[in-house]
Amino acid sequence: MLRGRGRAGIFRVLRNSREIDSARKLLYKVYVEELSWKFMPNNPSGIHVQQLASGEKMLCDHFDDEAVWIGTFKGQELAGVSRILTRENKFGKLDVELYESSKKPSTLFRLKEPCIEIQRIGSLKQRRRKHKFLAGILFFNLGFAKTRRSNVLVNSSLKYIRVSLENFGFECIDDKFFYGEENELPSSLYLLSFSKIDDAIKKLKDRVIQ
Repeated sequence: MLRGRGRAGIFRVLRNSREIDSARKLLYKVYVEELSWKFMPNNPSGIHVQQLASGEKMLCDHFDDEAVWIGTFKGQELAGVSRILTRENKFGKLDVELYESSKKPSTLFRLKEPCIEIQRIGSLKQRRRKHKFLAGILFFNLGFAKTRRSNVLVNSSLKYIRVSLENFGFECIDDKFFYGEENELPSSLYLLSFSKIDDAIKKLKDRVIQ
């Protein structure tokens, strides 16, 4: 399910470059301006800031053209964003697999099966920490994972996201995942197995659908 209406707004796939640029601008605002994210130069993901002729800035990386971008809209306003990565890209890997932390034997074992990665979750400040937004993101992204018969990965250092993931059946497979950034705090890598997706969708449905 990649289009629908929920309590957090309308969720749908972003189809054109204008919409995706709006999502990348929102991610710059959230991650760089508000959360002061300092990523490594020459990082494996190719994360960088691109400035447009208008002076606006966007957060970009190697996966921008191959990811499935999901937008959350309130009216005509893009209020939130997330994106889905598969291994169908130039690297043949998920984003987390580009980093040394993913090479731990226990993590490698869990990543062998088909898997998608949900990442770049961001929203307008006034909507952040609202559980219906995160529940909506997970609900509509899990619909995609179900069609792919895939496990689902989410990586986060934010406590409210980690608590929500655990409430919906995600298992923490690494609580000390590092991207190699300066003064970095560890993030936690969560996995939801394909066999548990239906149960997670049922839990999420009542929180999402009007």
